Amino acid sequence: RAFGINVGLTPDDDEPLEDDPTEVAARSKDVVEFVRSCPVVFFDECHHLPAECCYALAMETKNAHYRYGLSATPYRADRLDMLLEAALGEKIFCARASNLIERGYLVPPEIYFYAVSPYRTAPSRRPDYATIFREYIIHNPERNAMIVEHARALAEEGKSVLVLVSQVAHGEVLRELMPEAPLVQGTDSAEKRQKVFHRLGKKSLRIVIATTLADEGLDIPTLDAVILASGGKSETRALQRVGRSLRPAPKKKHATIIDFFDNAPYLQEHSLRRLEIFRTEPAFRIHTVGFTA
Repeated sequence: RAFGINVGLTPDDDEPLEDDPTEVAARSKDVVEFVRSCPVVFFDECHHLPAECCYALAMETKNAHYRYGLSATPYRADRLDMLLEAALGEKIFCARASNLIERGYLVPPEIYFYAVSPYRTAPSRRPDYATIFREYIIHNPERNAMIVEHARALAEEGKSVLVLVSQVAHGEVLRELMPEAPLVQGTDSAEKRQKVFHRLGKKSLRIVIATTLADEGLDIPTLDAVILASGGKSETRALQRVGRSLRPAPKKKHATIIDFFDNAPYLQEHSLRRLEIFRTEPAFRIHTVGFTA
């Protein structure tokens, strides 16, 4: 905003970005001068750099003699890695999750894929992706009941559970089904978010529902389980979401990941893509329930 750069969908996003209400107009000049004068710049979550808005911002760091990029997923599913190198140079170090698990820096995940009943519609009807997502993901009683059942079962075992959704509407549906679980979204104040996630980390709160704001930058080492409630095909998002629970903590031997094999147009392909992504990591233990793939 300070540079007048429009923030739209990034190339690797199959989900809309939440709006950030932070007002910067009064300090825009200071922000611009600061960014342009920095001799060293670090881009965290640098896999976003090929997005038009992020790349434009990177090019504004005109005084930077050094640019560093950091990411748990420093590559692109859309093969736009060339723009990453244009902004940052060649990759100089890479450690896969399995390597870090082997060395004890992360805990291994147990990933459970549960099959959901097929999507039913009239033969003459040809719903688009948005309609299928709304009917099969957001307002699917069977699928939502499975999410609630797994969340509560994990909580009863003493585990802390983060339920990740891509749309606020889905989070609101799940919150109605689980009144004990708060919904954290982009319009919440930073103070509210911190309080909720602090309680989740202390396990005084067992279940939290969160939107895409929790995909990156959330650091709760004691987090035991993540439920991927909204599917999606993005390679970076899938691995980032699993990574939320892989940080080690005392007495924590593994993390639990719950995902769903969605038997619906578009979504089935997305499910198989996530399964393929997880299978690239030898240390990820994967269990398919109700289907074979």
